[in-house]
Amino acid sequence: MLHNPVFDAILKRYPEGHIYQGFGENPELYSKSTNGLIIAHNGIDIAMPEGTPILATAGIVCDVKNSPEGYGKHVRILTDPIDGIYYELTYGHLKDIFVPMGLKIPAGYTIGTMGNTGFVISGSTPYWGNAPTGRGVHLHFGVRECSIIPTAWLVTYTSGLKAYIKNYENGLHGAIDPMPLINPIIEKKTILLAIQRAVENIMAILNKKW
Repeated sequence: MLHNPVFDAILKRYPEGHIYQGFGENPELYSKSTNGLIIAHNGIDIAMPEGTPILATAGIVCDVKNSPEGYGKHVRILTDPIDGIYYELTYGHLKDIFVPMGLKIPAGYTIGTMGNTGFVISGSTPYWGNAPTGRGVHLHFGVRECSIIPTAWLVTYTSGLKAYIKNYENGLHGAIDPMPLINPIIEKKTILLAIQRAVENIMAILNKKW
């Protein structure tokens, strides 16, 4: 199972939880804004206050990028095998990134903080509702299933790692719904690890400034 990507997030639809846009929603909006390259929303949007810790599923960091016209500051992780399946995870629109490419990380590791960098559709769009801060602060969490056997689409990441994306021609560039894959149970030790990592990262930033 994948790790809940946002510290303390309730993965239910607003107002019962923190999900403000689900997978496969708003086809007209996304088809228009991407010139038909993406036919609908290709992940889930989780909105909590800016600076909320973003937590990883165990794997290796394969991409660390800043794409102003896309996911902004974002991290991609290739997971360890989960029931024999590998996944590529995208954590988009981050404020801070705490991990370098190539780092092997455990589940629950804080890889960054929630922000609104990059191309963020918010404000007047119907799905955004009363998201915290009202200016598009959220995590875009995307999932694609990968294979080590050659398939239709090969991705070479900036780290030099490679993966074959399954079902790339599905209109969402291979993205699948993350919700059935996320573990709804957060163990106490995982929360404590997340807090510990967040404190370590904050201290590292403060030490650099001083």
